[in-house]
Amino acid sequence: MVSFLSGYDAQIILLVETPRLYLELLTAITDYKNAIFGLALGSHDYMAAIGGAHTLKNLEVVRQNMLSMARAINGIAVDIASMDLGNLEDFEVELQDGFNKGFDAKFLIHPKQYEFFKAYTFYSEDEYTHALKIVALLEDVKSDTKEFNPVVVDGQIIERPHLDRALKIVNTYRN
Repeated sequence: MVSFLSGYDAQIILLVETPRLYLELLTAITDYKNAIFGLALGSHDYMAAIGGAHTLKNLEVVRQNMLSMARAINGIAVDIASMDLGNLEDFEVELQDGFNKGFDAKFLIHPKQYEFFKAYTFYSEDEYTHALKIVALLEDVKSDTKEFNPVVVDGQIIERPHLDRALKIVNTYRN
């Protein structure tokens, strides 16, 4: 068990690289929510430990569970590292996949990946334009208001989670 955390007043990002730690966290993550700032998956070590091929398909369940565990403790979720430095196409697929799932960060292990990451646009122009419509229509809704009457924008019912996503898109797209 990860009981060593209970005696410390620390905020750590826990790197999960073994099936044992992963399984223990599945049942005990909330016991350590005060010490764990975030979770990260050491996917290459993890897959080596279980004897599987390192593919997004093989990692799907583990990545989703790591993300859910991080959210259960209001922590950040760091997505896997990409080790093939010569293949930016696969890096882009992993980057967008992790972003679409909701990961907060991604391990970057080389300056080439960092440069690609800095220049990458996560949202399309259409998503940005749609988000601007939502934000403009609902700009009178204060960010601290939990509930408001749903509205329709381009045939889509907009509620609080949609507004939050629209604000995130607008803020991210501008940067």
